[in-house]
Amino acid sequence: MRSDNPVGQGDAPPPLRRPVALLVVAGVLLVATLALMLAVRAGRSRPVVATYVGSERCEGCHPSETAAWRPSNHARAMQVANEKTVLGDFNGATLEHRGKTWRFFRK
Repeated sequence: MRSDNPVGQGDAPPPLRRPVALLVVAGVLLVATLALMLAVRAGRSRPVVATYVGSERCEGCHPSETAAWRPSNHARAMQVANEKTVLGDFNGATLEHRGKTWRFFRK
């Protein structure tokens, strides 16, 4: 009996080989991606925590921005609240706004 199939080709129809190959490639890519993600996570021994470093540290790289910021109300708002930095009238002054009265005082 003579076969029309070339030697080594087997009996599986060609349309079945392509989806199987695609599934194998997708599986390999998935495993490689997961391995890479785990390796990146393992490299981070502790989480990065943002902390305030102070305006002096910023000034080293941003001198013109710092010079413009220092005299601003925003810079004054970042100061520690004390007798010299809190400039409002807190001796019982009141403010009426939208039907409510607010009284300023010190504790």
